[in-house]
Amino acid sequence: MAAVLGVGIATVDMVLYVDAYPVENEKCRAHSMRTCRGGNATNTLVVLAQLGHQTSWAGALADDISSTIIVEDLRTFHVDTKNVRRYDACRAPTSVILQSAESMTRTIVHYRDLPEFSFEDFAAVDLQPFEWIHFEGRNCHALAHMLREARARVGDEKRMSLEIEQARDGIEELFSYCDVLMFSQTYAEKRGFGNPVTFLETVKSSHPSKIATCTWGAEGAAGFAPDHPVFSVAAHQPTEVIDTVGAGDTFNAGLIDAMVRGRPLKDSVLAATALAGKKCGRVGLKISHTAND
Repeated sequence: MAAVLGVGIATVDMVLYVDAYPVENEKCRAHSMRTCRGGNATNTLVVLAQLGHQTSWAGALADDISSTIIVEDLRTFHVDTKNVRRYDACRAPTSVILQSAESMTRTIVHYRDLPEFSFEDFAAVDLQPFEWIHFEGRNCHALAHMLREARARVGDEKRMSLEIEQARDGIEELFSYCDVLMFSQTYAEKRGFGNPVTFLETVKSSHPSKIATCTWGAEGAAGFAPDHPVFSVAAHQPTEVIDTVGAGDTFNAGLIDAMVRGRPLKDSVLAATALAGKKCGRVGLKISHTAND
């Protein structure tokens, strides 16, 4: 198995399960709730750890009571935190998530007063032990420096992936530094595209040497590689959709896992959609130990 470094955030999530989204200035009752650790990069690492990989998180962490939820959860899944930068007098980033049973979508309100993981913090991380470095596409100015630094230090020996979930200023400038680009439906729609295939065909025209994927919820996902045209695969539908929070992060973990195992890209995307679909059929990120069961 591989040693994987994830660079990004960890949050405390309050997930409220509602029958349908309330309209503005309306009150509604949640039928259940849970508080858990969240954050895209750490979600992906937790899933990878369950798939047998050695995982390490590089990110910022507060020193408050809420942060114990983050630390204890990562410890449970054996995610290493030695590369974490801790800050005093800050609160753990918090997300309030509404999960609608009617539409099976989630809406997130995020609060953060914690400083971002900086280039200086990243420069102090020993990259030699890691075979794969996964970056969450945020804090783009600092991330550009991190990616240049990482590429200069590891060359082409290690794979670097970038998750592109939101259309942030400057994020397109980061694409050239990474081997694998993992796009979300949200990003593609913000760029004016209505399906993943058309979107990735445009990406391939400007970045033909990359590997790229784009998830599209219940419609599945698409991908391409330098030696492979854009293709699409159907979503894996669980018997009952219960919880979609973290499905995209689970897809990214499944993709990294399959590619580390040497599987072709289309097989890797199929494995990732299957894993994400299974996750949607259960609450939280606890999964079975193989991506193929």
